[in-house]
Amino acid sequence: MKKQGSTFSTLKKENRLPAELVQWDIFAPKPITVCFVCTGNTCRSPMAAAALNHLGKGKYKAFSAGLSVCAGDKIAENAVKALKKAGIPSTLENPYAQHDAVEIDDYFISLSDLVFGLTTSHTIQLLSKFPDDSRKILSLPYDISDPFMYGEDVYDSCLKDIIECIKIQFDL
Repeated sequence: MKKQGSTFSTLKKENRLPAELVQWDIFAPKPITVCFVCTGNTCRSPMAAAALNHLGKGKYKAFSAGLSVCAGDKIAENAVKALKKAGIPSTLENPYAQHDAVEIDDYFISLSDLVFGLTTSHTIQLLSKFPDDSRKILSLPYDISDPFMYGEDVYDSCLKDIIECIKIQFDL
């Protein structure tokens, strides 16, 4: 990939880069880059990215995006609570607490080695929107239900399902 510092700098200044990528030099030799995609990019996909960043121990760099996003929305408070309860801290290398929702686009697809829809429906939408990148668009072992607007217990259960899928998918 050709280094385009000015593009990266511009996207960073315009807050178009996910918080998870701002801390990293995305043009250096890198681990496998994974993008998780859900609907609004405030619950499931940021939890999945945070979980893989934590469990992958540097082998993966995960970030997240959504298909129908209110740009700049923050990660759901209950998602942050669930991650903390699961022992996944927000760190410089895994800054999920600073996550801002972003919409999936060609640029984020190009940054990704693998793209996972959090449900079969998300995966189908991704394949429809990005047919030239179908080789990198995949589904998790099973659909992850949306915890949006539910209580902490539903977020905890959702994160448990996400972690199970990640362990299966990435052999962790």
